[in-house]
Amino acid sequence: MMFLSKENLYGWYWPLPWSRKRKSRCCGWESARWPGRIRMQILRIHIENFGKLHDFDMEFREGLNHINAANGWGKSTLAAFLKAVFYGLEATTRRSLKENERKKYLPWQGGAFGGSVEFSAGERCYRAERFFGMKEREDTFCLYDLVTGLPSSDYTERLGEELFRLDRSAFERSSYFAQQDFSVTVNDSMNARLTRVEEEAGDMQNYEKACISLENRMKYYRKLGNRGRIPELQEMIRRLQEELENCRFKEKNLEEQKRMMAQKESQDQKLQQEIRAAEEQIQAKNGQAALDAHRERLESLKEEAQGRADILRETQEKLEAFEPAPPEEEELDQCQRLIIKLQEVTRGIDGEMSRARELDRRAEELRREGKREKTGIKFWLPAGGILLAGIAALARGPLIPGLVLAVSGILLLLMAAAKEWQKKEQRQKKARELHEIGKQHTELLESCRKLQEQEGTLREEIKGILMVDPVQEDDEHALEEALQKERKRSRRYGELLRDYGIQKKEAGKSRMAYEQFRDGLPPEELARMHQPSVTVQEKADLERKLRMMQEQRKTLQKEIGHIQNQIQNLSGEAERIPELEEETERLKGELEASEREHRLLGTTLQYLKEARNRFSSRYLECLQQNFLHYLKALDPEGESEPILDVKLQVKIPKGGAARELAYFSAGEQDLIRIAERFAVVDALYEKEQPVLILDDPFVNLDPERYERALAFIKEMSKRRQMIYFTCRG
Repeated sequence: MMFLSKENLYGWYWPLPWSRKRKSRCCGWESARWPGRIRMQILRIHIENFGKLHDFDMEFREGLNHINAANGWGKSTLAAFLKAVFYGLEATTRRSLKENERKKYLPWQGGAFGGSVEFSAGERCYRAERFFGMKEREDTFCLYDLVTGLPSSDYTERLGEELFRLDRSAFERSSYFAQQDFSVTVNDSMNARLTRVEEEAGDMQNYEKACISLENRMKYYRKLGNRGRIPELQEMIRRLQEELENCRFKEKNLEEQKRMMAQKESQDQKLQQEIRAAEEQIQAKNGQAALDAHRERLESLKEEAQGRADILRETQEKLEAFEPAPPEEEELDQCQRLIIKLQEVTRGIDGEMSRARELDRRAEELRREGKREKTGIKFWLPAGGILLAGIAALARGPLIPGLVLAVSGILLLLMAAAKEWQKKEQRQKKARELHEIGKQHTELLESCRKLQEQEGTLREEIKGILMVDPVQEDDEHALEEALQKERKRSRRYGELLRDYGIQKKEAGKSRMAYEQFRDGLPPEELARMHQPSVTVQEKADLERKLRMMQEQRKTLQKEIGHIQNQIQNLSGEAERIPELEEETERLKGELEASEREHRLLGTTLQYLKEARNRFSSRYLECLQQNFLHYLKALDPEGESEPILDVKLQVKIPKGGAARELAYFSAGEQDLIRIAERFAVVDALYEKEQPVLILDDPFVNLDPERYERALAFIKEMSKRRQMIYFTCRG
């Protein structure tokens, strides 16, 4: 368990600022009464798990609690825990750890997330236990009376608001000095406390909501970037006016189109009369024209029949040039198979002949080897001589030399006999091999004879199909080329046959059409066809004139149709003019009402802010005096007197102008904001005094100002409990 005592953590203590002590009923704690004040102080804490802190306990006393520890010890985490017990952890979905405390202070080692704080309020002591989950609805809060040990209903989970009468944001801008963030902004909660109207004027707490509601309503009518209902209405009116002007322009164009329509219809009537007159003239000459037409038709049919007959004759001559007719595709496919088989037979004959030649060579080799072999008499004679010499030596007397010669002779005779036996075996083996070779040679000759007979039969069949002697065409490629050439001739012959059939049918139809048309004409008309035509040119001129007038009328009809469509479209647009005028007037009325309401909302918001500023200025004079008093205590050498406005924004007169704090150093800004914070706390709490939590607020001060600041908070701790975290000795 981690427990910090006075000796190992606290840097120093101020003596208790009261003279009279008494025993409190709050768990045996010794405390003193602050005359005229309501006591509120933190007694002890226990952290189960919160960020890096685990199983941590600490006790606090009245006045200043100075906690001095190194960086990374967890001072800011401890300060955040105190705030979280009173106000809980905000529910947010932001990913930044700076903006999401629930995520930032999740226990590093796991386990229950939270702890407890024992505190006194008035004459009673309590223990507040608060544990947190991943989501706000998983949080738990319990309050116990330390005297009875029973749950207490004096306060709810809104503990901070009920104790300090400030919401979280106001607490963070007053009693809670976060590290390097001392700025003060006024919200409804703080404003209600400063003006002392929490109970008497509940509407003051809704000031911000009212302002936001009015601003949102004004944004509905007009937003930045020329957006909102008013710009939308202005744009709609502009578009309607443009559309109305366009419709009025089209109304003028409609009258012009109607005038053009009347002119085109007059031209069309005149052209119709001229076309009827030309048609009557042509009809009067149709008797002569009919004869010319029949003559042209008869000549055309005759020329067509003659032309088709000529084409048929040319095709027939081409077919006759193919005599004799080439074989059909089935026969050529059969010939292809025969050629392949012939090639196989030829290769078979070559193979058999090659094997026969090999056998002849082997037989010849065996015969030559047999001739070269001679009787081994050269072994017999020396052996016999040695044997006889040995026998003679034995007969003459010396035993050993004679015996040696005799044995040597016998051995030589045995060796000669063995050699002769081997040669005999080899001669018999070669004789058997010659016999086998002769037998195989006979079989090969018989096989070659059969293959040659089959080759002759195949060649005759191929010759019957290709009309080519295969004996002369021994080359395989030559036979293939002859076959492909014959295939081309066969295909060309087939194409000519198909063309001939089609052309014969067409020639017959043309001849029949000519004869039918000729036989259908009256005999007298046939007799007149040989007379020359005298009205052809005149009729052609009339027909050309008629076609021109008909084309002109078609063009005119298209123009009339186009004008009719224009009139129809323009009529529809012109009929919309009353509707557009009515809609424009309606939108203008709505725009005027919207602008009037927008002005009224702006005036209301302005009056509300002015009233709030006048109402809030009641506390400003006292707050300004305390602010300057504290600032003088912190910085006695300061010459300028900063100015506070009702929004608690500070400006410093320098160089003839009121300048914002951003123009000054970080140390000067911190001194001014700390003085402002203490002045705000005094204004917020006249009787009850809250605990002040200071998370290393003097980090930007130089040593001299730091010493004055320490003396200042020691003096201020005489009036309230203060918990001061720092890493400076």
